[in-house]
Amino acid sequence: MRRIGCAGRSRRSAHRILCRLPPPRAGRYSGVRLGLDQTLSRAQALALFTRAAAYAVGREAEVGTLEPGKRADISAFSADFMTCAPADILKAQTVLTMIDGQALHRL
Repeated sequence: MRRIGCAGRSRRSAHRILCRLPPPRAGRYSGVRLGLDQTLSRAQALALFTRAAAYAVGREAEVGTLEPGKRADISAFSADFMTCAPADILKAQTVLTMIDGQALHRL
């Protein structure tokens, strides 16, 4: 099965959002944390990557949530992003990627 590149980008983005890190410059973080008083909860971050992302591109009727009649586009990881330490998000492996209900990567 082939690997899908977006899962790694999503994992890094989730880590930056939860830790309030600025975008990397030349491949490195500056070490400065942004707006620690304005952090998102993990549930809010998950909604941004799913429902809100689908809404932003006008595709909320077909993607963004797992429910009957919608495409099953999911990534599963070796760590539970809702409970693990933020640093563990970067270490997590993609164990399953499904696009339109078809497994394209399985560990």
